[in-house]
Amino acid sequence: MHDTGIPTPMASNTRFALVTGCGKGGIGHALTKKLRAEGFKVFSTLLPLEDKQHLEEIGARVLICDITKEEDVIGIKKIIQDETEGRLFVLINNAGICYTMTAADTDVREVEKMFAVNVFGHMRIVHHFHRMVVEAKGVIVNVGSIGGIVPYVYGSSYNASKAALHHYGDTLRVEMKPFGVRVVNVISGEVSTNILKTDQKSQRELPHDSLYQPLAEEFKAHISRTPIYWSGKVMDIDGFALVTGAGSGIGRDCGIAYAIEGAKGVAFADINAEMALAAAEESKTAATNPDYQAICIQVDVSDEASVEHMVKATVKKFGRIDYNVNSAGVGVENPRIVSEASVPEFQRFFDVNVKGTLHCLKAVSSQMRTQAPRILPSRSNPDGRNCGRGSIINLGSSNSYIATRHIVQYTASKHAVLGMTRNAALDLASEGVRVNAICPSWVETPMVERATAGDPDLAPLMKRVIPVGRIALKEEISDVVMFMSSARSSYVTGAGWMVDGGITLQIQT
Repeated sequence: MHDTGIPTPMASNTRFALVTGCGKGGIGHALTKKLRAEGFKVFSTLLPLEDKQHLEEIGARVLICDITKEEDVIGIKKIIQDETEGRLFVLINNAGICYTMTAADTDVREVEKMFAVNVFGHMRIVHHFHRMVVEAKGVIVNVGSIGGIVPYVYGSSYNASKAALHHYGDTLRVEMKPFGVRVVNVISGEVSTNILKTDQKSQRELPHDSLYQPLAEEFKAHISRTPIYWSGKVMDIDGFALVTGAGSGIGRDCGIAYAIEGAKGVAFADINAEMALAAAEESKTAATNPDYQAICIQVDVSDEASVEHMVKATVKKFGRIDYNVNSAGVGVENPRIVSEASVPEFQRFFDVNVKGTLHCLKAVSSQMRTQAPRILPSRSNPDGRNCGRGSIINLGSSNSYIATRHIVQYTASKHAVLGMTRNAALDLASEGVRVNAICPSWVETPMVERATAGDPDLAPLMKRVIPVGRIALKEEISDVVMFMSSARSSYVTGAGWMVDGGITLQIQT
C-alpha cells in the first residue's frame, strides 16, 4: 500500500468519503465525481498499476490499496485517520470482480478469489473504518447487484457473492443503528463498467468436457461482450480526420465519432500522448470502415513548430486531411473579478485557446488548399456537388457570444476563436476550405468536472439556468461536428453554431 498524493490540511467542517474500487469508467469513478461535486474530500482506492489520472483530474485523494490484503487496509487507515481527524461521513464498498461460469463447471479456486474481494474485502474495510463512520454519524454503502436477488445464467458464483454482501449489509444495518450509522445496500442492474476485464483478459472458456459445450460460442460471446456503438452512419464521412485535444472530453468523442461514421483514418493529437494513444485504440473498436487506421501524435498547440510537425505526420500517414477539429484548450480554474484578473492566467489562455487555434488554422488550411476537391453526386446538378478541399471546425463556446462574470480570460479567448473562424472562412472560401465553429455551453467533460468539483454550487446552478434542464453529453457536440464535417453542410462556412440547450435564448440583448 502507498498513497499517491501530498496530504493537504483540511478545515474541521470538511466532509470526508472513502470509495473503494475507483477504476476508470466504473461505478467508483462515477461516485467519486458525484461526491466531489457535492463538496466532499474523497479518498479513492485503486489497485497497483491502475491509471489514476481520471481521479486526480477531479481532485480525488488517490490511495493504492488491495482490499484483500490486511496490511494495505491498515496502511490507508492510518493515512485517512490522520487527514480526517477520525471522521468518515461516507464509506462506499464498491470494489469488486466477476467470475463467469456455469454453476456445474465452477472452479472453486476462482470463486475464492472473487469472495476475497466482493465479500471478505468489504468486511475488512468495515472492520477497520466503522469507528470513523460512527464518529461522524455517517453512512456505509455496499454496492450490490440484482444478481444477488434474481439469478441469471453463467452468474451463479458472482450472484452468490452479492447475495452474501446483501445479507451482511442487512445485518450490519441492524447492529449499527444504535450508533447513529445508516447502512444502505445499493442494488444495481447491468452497468457498463470494466468488471468483466478479469474474464476477458483470461479469455475464459467452457471446459472441454462441459455438458454445455454446444453453447461454447454463445458463452464466449457473453464473456467478450463490449460496449455497443450506434452504427447508423448518416453523414457520408469517409475521409481522414485530424483532431486536437483528442485525449479527453469533446476532442476524444469527436475522434471516436469519426470512426463510427466511417472515416478511413483519424489522427488523435494531444499534449498527453498516453491519453491520445488510449483514445486511438478505443476508436479501433468502434470503427465501421474496414480500412480504418488510427494514429496518435503528441502536440503542444501553443508551439507553432509542434503543430507543423503534427500536420506533416498526419499527411505522411494518410495523404490528406479532410476534416480538422481544433478542440485543444484550457478551462478556468481560478475565477476572479476583472479588477483582480491574473495577467499570467490571461496569457495562458491566449497561448493555448487563441494562438493554438491560429497555429492549427494556418498549418491545416495550408495543407487543405493543396488537396483535390471532393465531388459527390447531386440530385439537382449533373456536374455533381463540390464539397471543397476540407472542413475545419474550431471549438468555440457560448462565451464566444456572451460574457460570464469572473472569467474574462476565457470569454476573451473564445470571442477570439469565433473571430478567427469568421475571418478564416472569408479568406478560404474561394480556396474550397470551409471553416466553422461549434459553440457549446456546459458539457460533461473533465474540464467541467474540475470546475464543479471546485464549486459545489455550480452543478445545481447549471441545471437551474439551462432551459433543457441538464448539461450536454459529449456526443451531442460531436454529432454537430460530424454534420459540419460532412457533405451535408457543404454550403455552410463562417458559422458559430450554438449547441447550448437554449441558455443564450434567455440573454437580454
